[in-house]
Amino acid sequence: MIARVGSRLAGILSALTLAACATAPPPPAAEPLAVPRIVPVIPPPSLQPLPVQPPPTGTEAAGIRAEYGPPDFVRREIDSELWRYDGPACALYVFLYREADTYVLRHLETMPSAPDGGADPACLASVRARAAPLS
Repeated sequence: MIARVGSRLAGILSALTLAACATAPPPPAAEPLAVPRIVPVIPPPSLQPLPVQPPPTGTEAAGIRAEYGPPDFVRREIDSELWRYDGPACALYVFLYREADTYVLRHLETMPSAPDGGADPACLASVRARAAPLS
């Protein structure tokens, strides 16, 4: 009798197993992976102002004063003047020499100077900004 129950139980289990396989829903179809759209990165436009160029040699004293305002220090010699402008982190030195009845720019330098040894554009810009009227 135990053998009969065991074989009957085995038959029932086999039938249940087959029924479970037949009624199980099919696995969902795998959706293809979405490929992300590649968007090129465009850097924002530079908001840095162009470097300030020093005034050209021969510019008259009135033009220098209009550009940079009154100097912080003036040293007068017989036929020359040295004007110093103090910026937030630098100094601008303007060397003017007499030509006829006016003084003209003959040399200009900043302390510290630019890496190439010329006038530092950042220093020129800071001194010019200091002289600009506030709006």
